[in-house]
Amino acid sequence: MNLIHNGSKLEEVLVEKSVGEIVAEFLRLFLFVLFLVLSCILFFLHTGYQNFYVLKIKNEIDQLELVKFSMTRDLEVLVADLHVLVNSETLRNYVDSPTHVALASLENRLAIFSADRKIYDQIRYLNRDGEEIVRINYNSGEPFIVLRSQLQNKKDRYYFQNTINKKSGEVYLSPLDLNVEQGKVETPYKPVLRLAAPVFDINRNVAGMVVLNYRAGLMLERFATSSSANPQFEYFLINQDGYWLKCKDSSQEWGFVLNHGMSFASYNPEVWNAAKAKSSGQIKVEAGIYLHTKITPLEVLGLENAAGSNPTDSEEWLLFAHIPAKSVGYLQYIKRYQSVFLVLLCFMGLLGIGCWQIAVARITRKRSENSFRLLSRGLSQSPAAVVITDKVGDIRYVNPSFEKLTGFSSEEVLGKNPRIFKSGKTSNIVYAELWKTINNGETWVGDFENKDKSNRPYFVSAQISPILNEKGQIEHFIGIQEDVTEKVAMQRKLEKLATTDSLTGAINRGHFMAKCKLEGKRLVRYNGNLSLLLFDLDNFKDINDTYGHLCGDRVLKHFVENVNKSLRESDILGRIGGEEFAALVVETEKVGALLLAERLRQNIEELHVVYDTQKISYTVSIGVTQWLASDENIEALFKRADDALYLAKKYGRNRVEFL
Repeated sequence: MNLIHNGSKLEEVLVEKSVGEIVAEFLRLFLFVLFLVLSCILFFLHTGYQNFYVLKIKNEIDQLELVKFSMTRDLEVLVADLHVLVNSETLRNYVDSPTHVALASLENRLAIFSADRKIYDQIRYLNRDGEEIVRINYNSGEPFIVLRSQLQNKKDRYYFQNTINKKSGEVYLSPLDLNVEQGKVETPYKPVLRLAAPVFDINRNVAGMVVLNYRAGLMLERFATSSSANPQFEYFLINQDGYWLKCKDSSQEWGFVLNHGMSFASYNPEVWNAAKAKSSGQIKVEAGIYLHTKITPLEVLGLENAAGSNPTDSEEWLLFAHIPAKSVGYLQYIKRYQSVFLVLLCFMGLLGIGCWQIAVARITRKRSENSFRLLSRGLSQSPAAVVITDKVGDIRYVNPSFEKLTGFSSEEVLGKNPRIFKSGKTSNIVYAELWKTINNGETWVGDFENKDKSNRPYFVSAQISPILNEKGQIEHFIGIQEDVTEKVAMQRKLEKLATTDSLTGAINRGHFMAKCKLEGKRLVRYNGNLSLLLFDLDNFKDINDTYGHLCGDRVLKHFVENVNKSLRESDILGRIGGEEFAALVVETEKVGALLLAERLRQNIEELHVVYDTQKISYTVSIGVTQWLASDENIEALFKRADDALYLAKKYGRNRVEFL
């Protein structure tokens, strides 16, 4: 409503108020509004810069963690491959009967494995005296078997000496360095990690070892590729002594091998000392910000209990991301708003004109009406779902985003309680805390798992606040919800990828061992019953060799599906190696465990897998043991179960043995 609608009205205003009063009203209003605007601008710039800074850092932290995840996934494959070869039937046949035929079979098996995996520069089998019995050279993608006349004795090499005295199941991991041939660094440079594990004969005596030379250059190149998303920032990988393993300037790499003296620790001692003190974090120096995180290969590979006298006991890789100071400086942020400042000057002029008009016309009511309409449009056009209820919780308003999120129209929900969206998955404790908070006049922030009109579950992040009247009494509640369903799904997917064997759906070795250790600690403290079943599919290699690996994969999945049918929800099934699985059966004594194992064995024996119109039968050997009061850790339980499994295989397979 325009109060100044004609000249006479204006004259009345001028008569009623002197020019000085109008100017004073204008100055009070304008200076107040100017103060608010400038405060908001400064606050906006400050808050925006903080968000800009935090977002920059968060994006790089996420990128750094993604790079770390990629590298750890590369490492996890190595131990699994080593165990597959150590436990392969071909190697066992040669160890038990070292004939020319068995040797030729072993050479062929390792050559096929090298061609299939494509990540090992050398695969070797050495006997107990250090003599190379078989060596497969990758040869740039064309693996070949090294002539026996060219095989060497490696008993004086550090990896032989560190592996030969290890126990069954233990693995040696070498430091990451450059390959050396005949006392000289091989060129072009060839980064390498060596893994080795002892091999035992039928009498449990050391017969030799399998040694894998991992082509670590593949992992380092993936590191360089993954970390190149933002060319303004520099990523580099450093070992525990401060030497570059991978950086932008390749001439600075491998200082501890090439003896050129260049290292990150000597160039940036302040950053290096700070990074060594923590496993991850950020370090702010004059040159910018250094984000860092750490990879400990032994922990990643689950070898911390098998380290022994490894020179890699202290092996660590530090991943760094350097964000230059100018990239996150205040000036860099302000430059984004240069054109805005010109607009701001124009705005200030218009603001003065507006304030003068307001002071003269007293159009406060019109401003209020405009504000109300703006709020109404903001609610209806907001991408966030908004719901307003009365003080007992009955719905009085929902915006279009809320209708889209829930599938209900406003007519269907007005007057109803929001409990119609409850899925039953959110704890009642959450709702109790919600009502306690908002009834106290405070804002509640939290997450719900709800269901929409079609009973489809969805996740929201919500803020619920009370709306007060002039007397400060609660009249309504307003809830603002953000759909985070995709974010929750992605988080769950990442968690599943990190803990689950992708082929069978069983949990992977690392996650299974972590759960076992927790159960072991619980039993040491509180006592109780626990049994462990170790499974090994009999003659699984024959299935792979006869029908192919796709058939073998189907057998593995078939096995897991049938075992899961007989396990309780509280029991834990994991894939330990190629065709080796383990089940941790809680609160189960010897008799129950043996009955379960025998039932599983019989079920597997009676079932078959259909592959390419063929019915394929297979059997399983099972080693069973029970937690003893004398057991101090889970490793003792695994040792007995492994010995029991060995007896089951020894006495003819397709049987259950208990120790």
